[in-house]
Formats: sequence, structure tokens, C-alpha cells
Amino acid sequence: MGAIDWPSLAAIRVYSISYTTVSDYENYLGIAQRCKNGNNVGAPGSDATGKLAFLPNHDYEIVLTTAVKVWSKADGPRELTLSEALYFRTKGLPGLNACKNVGDDIRPHVDATYPIRRNIRLYREEPCVLAFENSLSSVLPIDRTPGSGDPPEKVQMFPLELNVDRVVSLSGMKRLTVPSYDWIAAHRVNPYPPVYFVSYPLFSKAVVRYAPSHDPFVLRFEAIQAAFPDCASRTEHASQVLLHDPIDTNGNPGPWEADTGYRATVRQKGGPFTERTRFDVYDLGAFLQQADGGAQAILWSVDGGGNLIGPPAAAGRHYASCGELDWDHLQVQSQIDLRTATAAGIAVSVGDGTPVPQALIATIEHDGGGFALVLRSMDGAGEHELARSAVTVSGRVTLRLVAFDDVLRASVGEVTLEAARGGFREGRVALVAQSPAAFAGILVDSLDIYTFDFVTSRYASFTEHLASYDGQLPT
Repeated sequence: MGAIDWPSLAAIRVYSISYTTVSDYENYLGIAQRCKNGNNVGAPGSDATGKLAFLPNHDYEIVLTTAVKVWSKADGPRELTLSEALYFRTKGLPGLNACKNVGDDIRPHVDATYPIRRNIRLYREEPCVLAFENSLSSVLPIDRTPGSGDPPEKVQMFPLELNVDRVVSLSGMKRLTVPSYDWIAAHRVNPYPPVYFVSYPLFSKAVVRYAPSHDPFVLRFEAIQAAFPDCASRTEHASQVLLHDPIDTNGNPGPWEADTGYRATVRQKGGPFTERTRFDVYDLGAFLQQADGGAQAILWSVDGGGNLIGPPAAAGRHYASCGELDWDHLQVQSQIDLRTATAAGIAVSVGDGTPVPQALIATIEHDGGGFALVLRSMDGAGEHELARSAVTVSGRVTLRLVAFDDVLRASVGEVTLEAARGGFREGRVALVAQSPAAFAGILVDSLDIYTFDFVTSRYASFTEHLASYDGQLPT
């Protein structure tokens, strides 16, 4: 092929040229890794999108595989891999596990409350507030919408709310807001207007804030990021804030009562609730009749004193069940008079049907010449006694049962028993009797996760407080 005869005007002009060396590209990747992959974290300001939380009560396996590669001219490349497994089991979500004091389990994740201390008064038009650390952001509903293909660890949500009770007042104590409608009141034959007021959405709210973290691990990570100027490290993190707006004594939105003590309690949003101090015949329609052993599921009765009375003796236990099959993490109590019954008490995690397929049962029963508090589990594998302790019984006694995520705790007076819940999770709540026993009311409440007290000012606002100054200084 001969030479090309280019036109005399043909030319190539290079104005500029740029390139990236392999070394520069590797350095860029290293910076991106150190900076938490830059924009791949997720939504701006969100700590939840780029991480997940392990599911509660699950077994996990983590496998670490190490690869060693060598190369020689004689043998070429060679590689050896070594895998090592680590196993662990998770507990329940923070706040749901058994602890000595209310709030101990979730306290490390609480940043602050408002008012900060009980002796700092809250203006009557201000909400009470609780702010979480960002360490809970991977389970709280913060700035994230799980996708259809996300693993369950990223889909799980743990919505919380604030409920408020009046605890110090010349008018006495009063329950103001609750997590859900009174279950028995809503399911009885002739439902009546609510006595208590549902907290969400009228009074209880949740918002997202952006604030520095106090978590030592987060602070250490930020210090490492700050060592690399190329990393635009973020020091404000998304976390949830719970608020409860003022409510008056009649359940209306409005200023708190003046000079009054209140208690704010963190509970699961929409959690279980029902309360009866005495029963009437219309309440019977709300209860589901169940039985175990050789007993038949028959109707209970109500006596003239407003007590719910168990059926006659049978070769098994009778259940008066209430609530939903997905109820969990709750506390229930009732006042019980054994009368002629051999045993009576409370059951949780109650399955559907007769005979009852599963339940955790706490009963007060005759034991030799005295009485005992007994914890039992019952399922398809049979019935098993979990714990027993002697108790003093004289007439009516109060039995209290708390279903934490990991432990079932039963109390009568100064006597307390605990047993692991194992695989017994969701289920209804039931009053249980073996022969006629009298139950004077029932209270079912969502688990108390965290509490703080506050006292209101006599002033509605800071402006009103300032306006009260009369120009005179005390002498």
C-alpha cells in the first residue's frame, strides 16, 4: 500500500490531555473506603440506611475467610484459603429485656429528657420530650423506607410512643393517655365511650433530629475520619425524639394542670391495653372461653360484687381469654380470691382453640397445708413446672405477671418468681381457674420501657412568666 496523500490543510491539534494512573486510582479507592464509601451511605444525614440491626432471638453465623496468595517463577501463583466461623445468639430489642429497674435495659440509648430533672418545672403549654441516641436509629422508623428486596434485618421496625399519667395532685392520681383502645370496652356487648385517651396521634408524636452522638464507638470513628482531610466527616446524626403534647384533666388538648406531677412512660406504639376494676355481665361477651385437660370451654359468670367467677370444678383449667393473638411484651395483674378453687391465676402467650395449645401460666394454688405461687409452661410437648415458691394467702391477693422478651416474672406480695420464656411468644391473656375462684378486675398494659417524672409550672409559658414580674426585687 502506498503512502497516503494527505491534503495540505489536514492537521491534528491537541489542546489538553489528562490521565489517571493506576496508583492514583488505588489511592482514591482507599480514601473512599476510609470515608465510609462516600455517597453510598444512603439518604443525607441518615444513619439508618447504611446499616442494619440483627433480628431479636435469632442465631447467627459469621464466617471469616482468609486467603493467602504466593507467587514464584517456578510454580506460578498459589492460594490457600482458611475459613473460621463465629456463632452468637441475640436477645430482645433494647427496652424489652428483663431488668431490675424500669428503663435499665434502654438507658444507654437515651440521650436526654425535657425537663432534664424533676425540679426543673415544665411550662404548661410545653410538651414533655425524650431524645434517643443515634445508636437506636437502625430499628426506629427514621428516614428509611425498606425496599421489597431488603433482608428482614433492615425491614424490622420498633415504633415507640410516650404515655402520660398524673401522679402527684390534690385531685389524685389519674391515667391520661394509653397506647391503644381498652380492648374489653371495645369488644363487650354494649361498648361505651372510652375512659382513657389513646396517645397517638393526637398527643404523642415522633420527630427526627440531627445532633452529635455521645456513643464512644461513634466518637472514635469520627476521630479516625478527621485524620483524613479528604473525608468530609459528618458529626450530626439522625435520631428519634418522642414528644407528648399538653393534655388537660378531661383529655382535651390544652395546658397541663398547674403545679402538678406527671409521669411520662415510653411504650411500644399501639401496644396492649385493657383495664377493669370490676366486671358486669356485658363484659362476659368480650372474653373467649377456653379450657385445657378434660375441662370444657363454658361460660364464666359475674357475681353481685363485680367479680368474674370461674366455672365449676373439672378435670382441667378454665380460661377467660382476652386480647389479640399477637399480644406480646406486656404486664397484667388481677386481684384473686381462691374461695373453693384449688388453683387460680393468669396466663399469657395463650394460643387459640380448646384444648389450649400453648400458654405460660402463673397460678396461686394449695400446696400441702399452705399455698404456693407456681409458674408452668404448656404446649404440644406437655406441661412443665418452671418455678415454685411458698406464699402467704389471706383472702384476696394481687398477682402480677410481666412478660419481658426473655423472662416471665410473677409476683405475689414480696415473693417473685422468674422463668425463661423460651419459644413462648405472642398470644392472648387469660384469667385461669381450676374450680370457682373470684377475679376482682384485670389490668393489661404494654411493657414500661422507660419513665421520667416532671412537675408543671404555674405559668403557661416563658412569656407569661416574664410578664408576672412586678418590678419589685425581694429583700
